[in-house]
Amino acid sequence: MYDFSTLPGSSAVAGFEPLLVDEKIQYTFTESADEGKLYNDLNERLITLEVSLTIDREVLNTIEDDAKELRLLVDEKEEVLMRIDWLERLDKVQQGLEDVQTKEEAQKLLRLIAPCQTSPLKNELKLELETLVESLPSEQVEEVQMTDAEVLMEKAVEEAGDTFINLGKAGRDSVIADVLDQYGKNASIDVVQELTQTLEQRVKALKEVKESSELIEQLDSLPLQHLANIPTEYEEEVLEKLLITPNWNGLFHLDRLILQYTKQIEHQHTPVQEGVQATLVMNDGLMKQLGVQKV
Repeated sequence: MYDFSTLPGSSAVAGFEPLLVDEKIQYTFTESADEGKLYNDLNERLITLEVSLTIDREVLNTIEDDAKELRLLVDEKEEVLMRIDWLERLDKVQQGLEDVQTKEEAQKLLRLIAPCQTSPLKNELKLELETLVESLPSEQVEEVQMTDAEVLMEKAVEEAGDTFINLGKAGRDSVIADVLDQYGKNASIDVVQELTQTLEQRVKALKEVKESSELIEQLDSLPLQHLANIPTEYEEEVLEKLLITPNWNGLFHLDRLILQYTKQIEHQHTPVQEGVQATLVMNDGLMKQLGVQKV
């Protein structure tokens, strides 16, 4: 048998005493959250609204509030916010149907829901509005003429397909401008689709670039909304991250990655804590025990 009495040892006693609070020192922390689980939950709740013929505003408002908790899943948050916008458009049109008095008002509501994804409610509203356009009288005032770009954009949103819509606003505006520059009023949807594919091929080809100087030159030639917002002092770091992980999928995704990487690098250089905050108030005794010094 072992004689444990010969082994070195020590004993401990409780030494913590309640501390008085007279010096205020604040500490903050960010609450951890499973954003993947949150996104899946938001997706299921959105699908429920998207297949319905009525929009529950209270449920939609709750989804919008919960979506604010998505901080790391940038693309998923963008998707959720876009779907929320579509549902808000459909709800606005549905609520405004009974107030439509003229052909132009019905056409305006049709344009409002044009970007929305296909759904039972959109199909129903579109049919009702098209019927109103045919049956209602025109306004007696002079109608404001749409520009060539607005006319072509409206037609492209309806007919050019998902690839065009998924370019993002900056990409869509760029394609429409290029088409009109080349073909003017003779522009067709076929040309819009062709230039859309050409633009996306240029974005895909960027994955083969190995030098930051060439990458920034190519990026400058693309309609990227967030590229100009990169602080000069962080540009090389953002380019380096793009070169190391060229995992974008299309123009819009590339633009979102540039925004995401810029925010990450800015955070690394100037860390800011966000989220739920808790305050710990300490007196001189606790500061001494923790080795904290007053500044």
